[in-house]
Amino acid sequence: MFQIFKKNKEPSPACNSWVKFFAAIDRRQRGLADQLSRRAVNWPRRYVIIGLLIFCALYGMLSTYLVYKGVTGDSGVLKVDPIKVPANMIAPEIITGQPSMLSGAEYSRLVTIKNYLDSLRTDSTGKKLYQSFTDEYPGMVDSIDHIISMYEMNKNK
Repeated sequence: MFQIFKKNKEPSPACNSWVKFFAAIDRRQRGLADQLSRRAVNWPRRYVIIGLLIFCALYGMLSTYLVYKGVTGDSGVLKVDPIKVPANMIAPEIITGQPSMLSGAEYSRLVTIKNYLDSLRTDSTGKKLYQSFTDEYPGMVDSIDHIISMYEMNKNK
């Protein structure tokens, strides 16, 4: 049977960097643990047990406090900073509160461009030019059609 997910023979450079990073952390932890165990050899067993109990009690109290504050914390309204519109953004309906409309001249120019592109598409010699235009500006013809239809819908209202 073949395997769908095969194990890589060589690790990626990014993976190798993480392995080195975690190996360095592991070496540091082992060094600190060895140093602590060398110091604690001479401590009486009673002091070690008392130290562990104090550590566990402090850690348990801190955890309990954090859980308590998380459950019973201030559940008031969160402060949210307002979002500011960048100066270079062109959104007339947000800035002025009025929807933007095309002028009659802009509309007639869009219709002329659409008719020109349609004539290029249907003409045998213009197909190459039309294809290069659609390759250079993908979605432009659809955008022009959409703008024209939106203008006609708003014009009828």
